Amino acid sequence: MLNIDLHETGNGYPTIEIEKPYTLFGEFLRAEHSLPRANRLFLTVKAVLTGINNDAEVGQDYGLLKLNRQSGTATVWIDHLSTGIEEECEMPLKDFSDIVTAWLDYLKTREN
Repeated sequence: MLNIDLHETGNGYPTIEIEKPYTLFGEFLRAEHSLPRANRLFLTVKAVLTGINNDAEVGQDYGLLKLNRQSGTATVWIDHLSTGIEEECEMPLKDFSDIVTAWLDYLKTREN
C-alpha cells in the first residue's frame, strides 16, 4: 500500500496525507471526515470493485471523484478557487480502496 499518514490537526480534525504523486486524493478524503460520509464513500468504492456498479462519481463543492471498474482507476479532480488552478490525479482503484478502508478505520477509532 502507498505511504499514508493519518493524524489530527492542531485543532483536532482528522487528516490524511498520501505520498506524491497522489496528494490530491488526501485532499479529497479530508472533506470526507465524518463517519457517515466516509462509510458512504467506502460502500461506493466497494460497489464498483465488486461489479455491482461499473462506475460511480462522488462530488464535493470543489472536487469530484470518479471510479471506473473497466479501467480499474480512481480519478480525482479539485478546483482550487483561490488560485484559479484545477488539478486532476489518477490511481489504481484497488490502491484507492485500500486507502479509503484505512481512512474509515481511522475515523472509527476516533469515535471510541
